[in-house]
Formats: sequence, C-alpha cells, structure tokens
Amino acid sequence: VLPAQPTVLEKISLHPTDNAVLHYDLARNVAISFYRFPQIPASSWSISGIEVYGSRVLTCFGQSGPNQIIRVDVHSSNPRAAGATMQVACSFGRRPGIRMANGEWIHLNVLDNLFLISAQNLVPSIFRYFNKKLTAFGSGRALIQLPVGLPFGHGITVFVAAVIYDNKGVIQVSNTHWFEL
Repeated sequence: VLPAQPTVLEKISLHPTDNAVLHYDLARNVAISFYRFPQIPASSWSISGIEVYGSRVLTCFGQSGPNQIIRVDVHSSNPRAAGATMQVACSFGRRPGIRMANGEWIHLNVLDNLFLISAQNLVPSIFRYFNKKLTAFGSGRALIQLPVGLPFGHGITVFVAAVIYDNKGVIQVSNTHWFEL
C-alpha cells in the first residue's frame, strides 16, 4: 500500500495574514497554482468566497434601458440536462429562496410578484422562452424584453435563476445572476 501523496496545500506554509488565491483541481484534489499578494494587507482585502470554474449555469447579458433585451443563457454540464426543460424566473430579491426536491436551493424571492409573474409565464411578451427544452448539449436561451415605460437608471436589481427538470424531477438549480434597471 502506497502512502497518500500530500497535496500542494499541505506543502505550502502560509501565515494567517497572507492573502492568497489557489487554483484548485477538485478532480485530482490538488492545487494547480498559488498566487500570494504580500503587498495587500489582509485587513483591507481578503477572500470571501470560492468560485468553482464552470459552476455558472446561468448568465445574463445586455444593457438595461427602454426596449432593450437582456439575454439569459443557460448551459448545464449535467448529462441529464440534455433535452430536459428549463424554467427561468426573476425576482427583486434573493431571499426567501426555496429548497427544491433535489435538495438544491433556488435563491430568488419566491414571494414577490415578479417571481410569480415570470415563473408562471404570465407575460410572454416580456419574459420570452422562460419555459423551454434545452438542446442536446444542455443549453438554452431566454430573453427579457424591457418595456419602454419601465423606470430605468434607479439601480433596481433584478435577480434571475433557472430550474432544469425532466419527467423524473429536478435535475439542477442554476446560480443566481442579475442585472439592474
């Protein structure tokens, strides 16, 4: 029996006030690269979260304004997502979310009117393709057609997320992305 190989993390000695970013390979359980920021004191900047590469299933693109379109792209690497259905929804807040049947959370305010209107596809002229089949590659696109009379430039945040499902249940819940009105 061979002894377990120490990971790069075990070989690196860090001081508690060091600021550093690791590029970590979850499949091999090793740090691929390591970047130290000694010129930035820990009190003014520190890591506050982890982003797993490829974890953004949903992204929003576009410029807010009268009659503008916000593009909502969905791409899942889950093999079950190929040909499954996506349901996109919007809200003005990220809480309270709701736990889906597969244990994942959708981080949208499920109590606000924007969520109810968009999730139920009640205004298809604004929330276009919010419920549709994904491609064989697990991809789909929804559009938000911003109305001319909507107040813009007030910094109102609209959060967007999606649920991917099939006839067996929820496959995946996307991340929450946003744009401002």
